[in-house]
Amino acid sequence: MDNDCMNKKTCGDINPPTPWNKGKTFPTPDNIKNRSEKKCSQCKIIKPIKSFHKNSTQPDGHHNLCMGCRAINSKEHLKNDIKGRKYRNQLSNKWRQNNPRKTWATRTIGRHRHAGFNISLTTQDLINIIKDLETCPICNTIFDWNYGKLKTNGNCPSLDRMNNEHHITKDNIMIICHKCNATKQDRTFKEFILYCKNVYKKFGDNLNE
Repeated sequence: MDNDCMNKKTCGDINPPTPWNKGKTFPTPDNIKNRSEKKCSQCKIIKPIKSFHKNSTQPDGHHNLCMGCRAINSKEHLKNDIKGRKYRNQLSNKWRQNNPRKTWATRTIGRHRHAGFNISLTTQDLINIIKDLETCPICNTIFDWNYGKLKTNGNCPSLDRMNNEHHITKDNIMIICHKCNATKQDRTFKEFILYCKNVYKKFGDNLNE
């Protein structure tokens, strides 16, 4: 190679290659956090930023996977994690067996809320009501708080609305056994007392027969 050619290379007379990032723009931290859309790294669909859960470890403060893809992955994981699911169920059942009153209160509130009742007391309020309750206030039957039975028996506790309003408050409920609740049905408490008096009036004399 002659000296002229060497001098050209040395002096930079030959055009250098185009930089890979020439003409490209890259998001800055400011416009990353203020973006309104994002592309999911799994489904490859551009979605509104509100379709991504928040994640403070990411530059834009949101997960790279959209909520839909994360839900699918979670369901698949739980479906395939048979051993883990069995273990979690065992822990859950053990907790319920050790905390039967909390379990009853949680399920009772949830069941009535699902049925459309207006509920003005919390689960903790109901727990406080039943924490020292041992017998039915109507018939003195000892409550059966045991958890895990397939069917409730007549001694299991149940929530009764005293005046049958579609609203559940501390002043409108009574915890009675299933037998008494089944007998009372949709009667108000006053109607139930009158019903009991009529039954006794008609059949009370035959109790000793």
